[in-house]
Amino acid sequence: IAISYLNLQPSSVVWDIGAGSGSISIEMARLSNRIRVYAIEQDPHRFCDLKENIQRFEAHNVVPVEGSAPEIFSNLQAPDAVFIGGSDGKLHAILSEIAVRLKPFGQIVMNTVTLENLNNGFEQMTRLKLNPSVTSIQMAHSSSLGRYHTMKPDHPIFIIRGQKGI
Repeated sequence: IAISYLNLQPSSVVWDIGAGSGSISIEMARLSNRIRVYAIEQDPHRFCDLKENIQRFEAHNVVPVEGSAPEIFSNLQAPDAVFIGGSDGKLHAILSEIAVRLKPFGQIVMNTVTLENLNNGFEQMTRLKLNPSVTSIQMAHSSSLGRYHTMKPDHPIFIIRGQKGI
């Protein structure tokens, strides 16, 4: 759902902030070999995992970027879309810089599981005139309940999406 909200085009430039092991970056890159994904990760161990997965899945259009957001942004091509998977407590600075660098009509998508980050992300995007909206998704999995079965719910995930105007 988050990737679909980015509205990626065949030659989009995308930033994946807090890329972790690269699962979102690699999925985005597989949509088109002309999409360029900058996968930004600051943790050295996660960065190694990211590079390994890029090689394993032959995602040659994913560019691994070791560094901290938003400081690393000045070295990157301006994005058409940005996915925020992690902010390390710097969401205000990250969103402020994205609002400047994001191309007109560009998309921002942020996943969060806490109400505090939901509130903070929504407020920041509103302040920056990024027209936020929120989707809540929740999954459940079957689980035994004696001789019967029930559905055991996961925590909800909040997806905040915004779009830059002209």
